[in-house]
Amino acid sequence: MIQKRLKTTAKAPARKDISADFPLRGFVLCNDCGKPLTACWSQGKNQKYPYYLCPTKGCESYRKSIKRDELEGEFEGVLQRLEPSETMFGLVKAMFKDAWNMRLQQGAEATKSLKESVRSIEKQIDQLLDRIVEATSCSTGLSKRPTTRS
Repeated sequence: MIQKRLKTTAKAPARKDISADFPLRGFVLCNDCGKPLTACWSQGKNQKYPYYLCPTKGCESYRKSIKRDELEGEFEGVLQRLEPSETMFGLVKAMFKDAWNMRLQQGAEATKSLKESVRSIEKQIDQLLDRIVEATSCSTGLSKRPTTRS
């Protein structure tokens, strides 16, 4: 059993706190302490409700709940208001231009190597044809010898 276990690949246990229910868990920081917020479902009388909260003891906002819809709605609003600065836009444009030029250079190198391959293959074909021509011309000059059987 030990040998079998050693030969199999290790399997890490799946984290239970990762889910699509709370996509901002760990990414949004608490206003008071600056630590990442966690999230949970709270049980009401008839149903469960989603909340984000600060898990840091000693923080003013410790265990104070923020409705998921409110927090994610505000986050979406922040994303919609974001605009890149001119310097950021220029930097991204330069990066794309460098990447484009690199791809052009790679394409030119590939074309060059393919042309060299074509020249090499054509040279081999010419050499093969010359050998065939020489072989047929040499064979016509030879006379047939009678074969002797014993």
